[in-house]
Parts: sequence; C-alpha cells; structure tokens
Amino acid sequence: MTTTATPIRIEGTEPVYGILVPTNPNAKEYAKVDDMLAFTGCDPDWIKERVKPGDRATFNIPLSYLNNEMVSGRNFDDRLGV
Repeated sequence: MTTTATPIRIEGTEPVYGILVPTNPNAKEYAKVDDMLAFTGCDPDWIKERVKPGDRATFNIPLSYLNNEMVSGRNFDDRLGV
C-alpha cells in the first residue's frame, strides 16, 4: 500500500521532487502502485529533459532526531544496513 501525497525524489539528470497521487482521486480504496502518478507541478517539457523511463524514485522522508542520541524514520527497522 502506498500512501497518497507521499513525498518522492526522482534521480534524473538532476533531482526532481514530487508527491504520489492517485490516477482516480475519487476512489474509495487505497490506490495500487500501478494506479499512482508522480506529481511534480513542473512543466512537462522541463521534466522530460531531466527524467527518463527507468530513473530511480525513492521516498523522500527525512529522519527525526530524538534527544541528540537516536534517529527515527519511516520504515527504518530493516533498512539500517542497506
């Protein structure tokens, strides 16, 4: 399940930032990954110069620092060593 409005970073010729949005905003259920788009708010020609099919996109969710001794982040449990 992918959450609507999740921030993403697309690794094109330069980083492009956006959010995930469903293709059907009136759906009553969570959208599947195949039914999501990356919305950047940028001109399509500008995007086409920087992003190509197959470019990697990752969730752009920052770390939170807890008491200057620990960090926390979404889905942080199994990915620390990756």
